[in-house]
Amino acid sequence: MQELLETLSWQIELIKVLKKRQKRSVLLLTHRSCQFSFELFKDIDWTHIPFGTKRLNQDDIEKVHQQMNLQYDAIVSVGGGSVIDCAKIVKHQFFSTDSFHVAIPTTAGSGSEATQFAVIYDGLQKKSVSDIFLRPDLVILCPPLVQALPPSVKISSGFDAWAQAIESVCSLAATNESRHYAALAIARMRSHLEGFVREARLDQAKEIQLAAYDAGRAINISKTTLAHALSYYMTAKYGVPHGVAVFLTLPSVLAHYPISPYLLEICGMSKREDLINELEVKMEKFGIDRRLSSYGMKIDDLPYMVDVALNSGRMDNAPWKASKEELIALLRGLL
Repeated sequence: MQELLETLSWQIELIKVLKKRQKRSVLLLTHRSCQFSFELFKDIDWTHIPFGTKRLNQDDIEKVHQQMNLQYDAIVSVGGGSVIDCAKIVKHQFFSTDSFHVAIPTTAGSGSEATQFAVIYDGLQKKSVSDIFLRPDLVILCPPLVQALPPSVKISSGFDAWAQAIESVCSLAATNESRHYAALAIARMRSHLEGFVREARLDQAKEIQLAAYDAGRAINISKTTLAHALSYYMTAKYGVPHGVAVFLTLPSVLAHYPISPYLLEICGMSKREDLINELEVKMEKFGIDRRLSSYGMKIDDLPYMVDVALNSGRMDNAPWKASKEELIALLRGLL
């Protein structure tokens, strides 16, 4: 059972946890921008490996492995989805399954802290590793870590979590439990994302962190669907921020999905068009260009982009079983 802690000082909370659980040798993976006070942890043996890649691959895992020089009884990841995923895969490949993993997210969107999945790239192909032991044992949410993020990061991360929650409700693998988590995430995103981006109050940061965590809990059960599958190529080839890439196709995807009354009820809406319009208006408010061509995509990209999506494993969960030709037509209309 995963444990969740909320705090305003993640370093103090972390040292309490490690001392309580008698963890004396720790592998620490952080984003390279993370500020860390090792004076607080003088009684613990650390190996600190800063990490900065946006697209995790096996070479990154090997570089971490080469720097590991102790027998560790815990692994701590402080960063966004790539850092947490790196820790998951390092644990999967080099630690025992009962090793203790603490995840401390510094963005609010990937949901990786809540899932048993890790994403790794092979070229432009995004692959997902899944194992129940990959799910972190403890999550520490600290709103100040995300409060001062650049607006562009807040938008992309927020869009990712929002889309995860919507797709989770639509997924063929959805359950009552996953729908409950998704509903919590959607409500928080609709109420707080814009304020979080523009005002960045501490209470807003807390709500968005919880939304991202709940969205992660939802997709840990249901997985994502077509909009996420279509995003992978855009991010890998053209560097479109992941959450933005998902949101670019989400309205068009929803136009083809059967929309459940439950999803409309969560959003306080009566028809599909209202939901689609809300997402499109939100992109306009944040200054997101919705034309795929504005990010460099060309018509020649579309067949390979669709192939990546069809091979991603996400299509099994999609309620619209689109053909390659139908997906190319959908994307052509977004160019």
